[in-house]
Amino acid sequence: MYSPINPALQADEAAYIIENAEAKLIVVEASHLEMIRGIRGRCPGLKNIVVVGDGAQGDEIPFAKLLADSADTAPAATVKESDPAAIIYTSGTTGRPKGAVLTQGNYVWDAQAIGEWVTMGRMTASCAFCRCST
Repeated sequence: MYSPINPALQADEAAYIIENAEAKLIVVEASHLEMIRGIRGRCPGLKNIVVVGDGAQGDEIPFAKLLADSADTAPAATVKESDPAAIIYTSGTTGRPKGAVLTQGNYVWDAQAIGEWVTMGRMTASCAFCRCST
């Protein structure tokens, strides 16, 4: 399960989401690494930091190494439509952000709906769609 974090959030807000989501691993771009290092002590459940780009230190894992060490094929996974896929957090305009759990079925429905709206031709490249914070 994943939970995207808006890169524009302040450190306290990001720490809250990491703790509330009970994140064990975070994938962070090098440009946001200092903030994550600064809040790591407040997030005792956070066990692994994967760094995209240069700058990984100590027990931080470079994303490039993770890719290089990975298998050529993904392991098989069995999921049900009702299984959670993501926790998406609200903006928190009236208090702390609240996490909304999206299921595997939510993403299946999204893909089917997009497929109905977009006519795929022979030369059309398919894309993976995911909700992201900007």
